[in-house]
Amino acid sequence: MTLPTVRQAPTPIAPAVRPAPASLAASIAGACRLSLHDLLDRVQGAVSQAFPRAVWVHAEIAEFRVHPKSRHAYLSLVEMEDGKEKAKVSATLWATKAATVLPRFQAATGAPMGAGQKILALAKPTFHPVYGMSLLIEDVDPAFTLGDLEQKLNGIRATLEAEGLTTRNKALPAPFCYTRIAILAPDGAAGLGDFASMAQSLENAGLLQTRTVTALFEGDRAVASLLQALDQIYALHREEPFDALCIIRGGGAKLSLAWLNDLELARRVAAAPMPVLTGIGHERDSTILDEISHTRFDTPSKVVAGIKERILANANQLREWQIMLQREVERRLAAERLQLENHRLKLVTGSRQITDTARSGLYRLTAALTAKPFELVTGHRTRLEATARPLTAPDQENRVFQIIGAERSGLEAAGRPLTAPGMENRVMQVLSAARTGLDGDGTVLRALDPQRLLERGLVMVHDREGKLVRTREQAIALGHASMVSLSFADGPLTAFVHTKRFQGATSQRAEGGAAALEAQPEAVS
Repeated sequence: MTLPTVRQAPTPIAPAVRPAPASLAASIAGACRLSLHDLLDRVQGAVSQAFPRAVWVHAEIAEFRVHPKSRHAYLSLVEMEDGKEKAKVSATLWATKAATVLPRFQAATGAPMGAGQKILALAKPTFHPVYGMSLLIEDVDPAFTLGDLEQKLNGIRATLEAEGLTTRNKALPAPFCYTRIAILAPDGAAGLGDFASMAQSLENAGLLQTRTVTALFEGDRAVASLLQALDQIYALHREEPFDALCIIRGGGAKLSLAWLNDLELARRVAAAPMPVLTGIGHERDSTILDEISHTRFDTPSKVVAGIKERILANANQLREWQIMLQREVERRLAAERLQLENHRLKLVTGSRQITDTARSGLYRLTAALTAKPFELVTGHRTRLEATARPLTAPDQENRVFQIIGAERSGLEAAGRPLTAPGMENRVMQVLSAARTGLDGDGTVLRALDPQRLLERGLVMVHDREGKLVRTREQAIALGHASMVSLSFADGPLTAFVHTKRFQGATSQRAEGGAAALEAQPEAVS
């Protein structure tokens, strides 16, 4: 509780009147002369009379030390205005008071009393002829110190809000995954060790790279050290970008957080080109850096735990995508295999149909080719028999008279006379042409001679009556087990017709049934 300030009016002292120069000697002779001790003694009395009790006074601690033996605390208190000292005085906290005041202050603020802190102290002004003016501190109000820090923090918040920096870093997109991070921490901090030990497993797996930069987090040089470290990290980020910046500190005194509540430091962190993750190490109390960062964690361990959780979540997601992709590939492969098998079956069926059709056509062509030569031979034989008979004298005479009559008719139509030599030449031409035609027919007949055809590998089939069997249908029509004669170049064979399905080397498959010939070794006469 803050106590009211007690103001004591000092006893008025009559101002000294500067005597005129002419009467200076007389003034000195008649005045009361005081020694320095007497003067300072009167000042001591005046101060004691003006401040009979202690009063509450607020000031900033410029210096603070505790005597190692006496345990007395010695302070130097100042009041600053525009960066300059407006007032300064020494203060003492006797060991009997310090034994209770200092522990209570540290318990309330979280930090020991020290330089740079603003305090509200219950102090009694004293004056000593030898040691001069000083304050004897009887008590200190920790709530004032904490309130001053909060007031300073509110001022920083207002400035950042006006400059649009409060949510600037929060507006940056969160990294999809953490692969490379920068770490800003005090050298040798416990939080840094905890962070590194948990991140080591990720680094060993090749999932994360870290770059650590250390700086002072407490003391008069803390802000300058932190700004220098940030410059170094931002320079590294321009060379190879970081996914995030982790500012961690670990456990510490509550009041020591005040060194991080600096306006310029907050500006630099808010303008970071990457998301900032803070793990200062206090669950209930936060700094301005926690407020403006992208994500705040209570401790450094929770920072690295969040990073690890993100990496594992992405790994699990990738695993799920891999499984889905594998299943989709397997499904499509199965569909393609099925389609390929369908195409194969269609191809096999189609090829069989084409083969069967071609085989049937080949059978028909074979039968036709087998029958055609015999037809030609028969026709030419008939014509040859008709023309091969010898010419008798009457026939020759009739043929000559036919030629002469034809030539006479042609010459008379052309108006030309018929002479004996011309008639003789014409008769010879006709006879020569007839002879040439007969020679050609003889060549064809010799080529189509059945014996010649048999020597070329063809076979003639005759039924019991000696009729030529020209087609498969004719062979089937003879009936099952009918005897036929097979004529080869080197002689005949007797065979029997089989019209049922027949398995064996001599079988011949055909649509609607099959005909096969079973040869007998005996010859047919």
